[in-house]
Amino acid sequence: MFRVLIAALIIALGAPFPARAGDSTLATQPQTVLVGAQLGPNLFHVGAGVIIRASGSLTIVTAAHVVRDAKSITIQTAAGTHLDVVGSTVFVPGHDLALVRTTLPEDGLHVATPDDQVADNAPLYVWGHPHSKPFVLSEAHFLTENIKNAPGLFAITCPTCAVGDSGGGVFDQRGHLLGIVSKSAEDVGSITGIVVAEPIGPALTAAGIALNH
Repeated sequence: MFRVLIAALIIALGAPFPARAGDSTLATQPQTVLVGAQLGPNLFHVGAGVIIRASGSLTIVTAAHVVRDAKSITIQTAAGTHLDVVGSTVFVPGHDLALVRTTLPEDGLHVATPDDQVADNAPLYVWGHPHSKPFVLSEAHFLTENIKNAPGLFAITCPTCAVGDSGGGVFDQRGHLLGIVSKSAEDVGSITGIVVAEPIGPALTAAGIALNH
């Protein structure tokens, strides 16, 4: 039943994106997945995730709060393919980040390129599922690396980001993965229209995964 609900969201709502996004950024859509976490009989979270290669294994990286306490996790690609979860979810200590290992086909798979070089004035893009609209690409801009009550995170302006974007990738114009959406700045006492993200470099390092440029 849970998989049917997720599939229905994709079929019914489609995947809009801004025309100004470059080809490199649009190419990151197949790297993005829909993450569903079943918490109880009638309770589930919907968030996003990104496919990376972690220590040689293909893995979904998402926000820890999306999948924490989940009884089961459902992963679905932009193409509508369901991926089975393998083993236990790894929660990165000190970060709102979780690694979910799945059965991923090597052929034709799109894997994100993690990076830690954030340009102050360059536009950024967030793939997510705001208000349960799957695979929406939102434009954003980098603000600061110093967020009150959220040390170690960085903020981006993203007026169209909303509930459902948690776990989504923050990409630059090259299509490189810079961070994972964690929460809105309102959650840490800041202002509306700002999203707080986990820098992917420090989080992967904390998980014992090398960042390859």
